[in-house]
Amino acid sequence: ICAAKYLGAEQVIAVSHHLAQELTFLGCRAEVLPFTTAAARFRPVPASRKGYEVLFVGRVSRAKGVELLIEALPHLTHRETTLRIVGPRVDVDVAEVAQRFGVSDRVFYVGEKTQEELQKCYARATCLALPSEAEGLPCVLVESLLVGRPVVASAVGGIGELVTPRSGALVGERTPVAFATALDHRSEEH
Repeated sequence: ICAAKYLGAEQVIAVSHHLAQELTFLGCRAEVLPFTTAAARFRPVPASRKGYEVLFVGRVSRAKGVELLIEALPHLTHRETTLRIVGPRVDVDVAEVAQRFGVSDRVFYVGEKTQEELQKCYARATCLALPSEAEGLPCVLVESLLVGRPVVASAVGGIGELVTPRSGALVGERTPVAFATALDHRSEEH
């Protein structure tokens, strides 16, 4: 029995077709109503040609794949590639992990940012990386695409509904080498 109907909900809404399909396994029928973001705040900007910077935006946690992303850096072809991490720290000590993998000079944890500051982070990035274990349809993915930055993300949840070969890359295997390979490919197109 669908918990939402048990609780008296008249309608169930999902933010992606993937989530709507998952709800059918619980006996629910859900209308897909994609979320929105403040598109006016995230406008396309020309890509910087000053090197390669991978951006991560989200909770700085193991579940979001932050450690995996840091561990991928030594595997990249472009050894000068940097990683900028934006978001609240949950359970990953970024400095400790970066030191463990010998990339302290290439990893920059900047904490949480305002929407205006975040737009600047997207603008300076080569691409957004989202190596999460699970997702619905993350706002950061939409924001990155609005600014004109490709997304390299785990093939989970509703991400595949927006990330195509034209807009980025889906990574089926959540390993440092698989992410490094996908990030290298996006950098070559930069």
